[in-house]
Amino acid sequence: MLKESMHRYWRMIAKTWPVLLLVFVPIEIVYIALIPDDPEAPQAYMTSQKWGNILYCVFGILADAVVYRFVAADRANRSLSCWRLMAEGCSAWGRLFKANLISSVVIFFLLLCLVVPGIVWCVFYAFTTGCVVIGGLGPVKALEESKRMVKGRWWVTFWMMLGLYGMSYVVGILASIAVEEVSVWLYFLSLDFIFPESDAAGIACNAGFVAAEVLMDIICLFARVGMAVFYLRLVATRQEDVREGATGLVACMS
Repeated sequence: MLKESMHRYWRMIAKTWPVLLLVFVPIEIVYIALIPDDPEAPQAYMTSQKWGNILYCVFGILADAVVYRFVAADRANRSLSCWRLMAEGCSAWGRLFKANLISSVVIFFLLLCLVVPGIVWCVFYAFTTGCVVIGGLGPVKALEESKRMVKGRWWVTFWMMLGLYGMSYVVGILASIAVEEVSVWLYFLSLDFIFPESDAAGIACNAGFVAAEVLMDIICLFARVGMAVFYLRLVATRQEDVREGATGLVACMS
């Protein structure tokens, strides 16, 4: 499954990068703009983090929808333009936002009460995006269907999520740090030699930080691709079981 996920991921990047940039670049520009200049202003920094998370929860889910639609189309050997994928993602945005909002509230309160139930239900809702975007279900039914799909395979889903998200975030963070370090180095080089006493160096540095954050966002989409592949495999397995059951029933009746 990891091999297929990697294959689908690179095909997705090649096909949908304009849409991904259209989604992530504005989010990260706003996020970078909200970060305080004073490093000793933790309250302001936490506020910028909260706004960044809100922006991603509201607009970043479009990228998740595009990922699931692309993986479904690619596995079916259907070719869709990136703008068609974006349009289909936008059509599912309302239902996906409501489903994520409900699941976030449930998981948040469970984490406040006890950590373990929060983790359990986080895994139960692992396939919510797939149920909404690919299955076409409403928010509540998508959450119920995701829970039903996870039942009996909770540990498999847990380790799959841990592996995919862990690997994606580690690689994404390392790549983001590398780009940010280059941006800082270019910033000081520009101050000394290229743009002395100019705002251009600061603008270039901020652009570097935006690029680092966008790069991390795109790398972390690998986990979504892997979960989409996992979801579609489970759906295909269930459909095969239904067909085999129907065939057996017909054979018994005859």
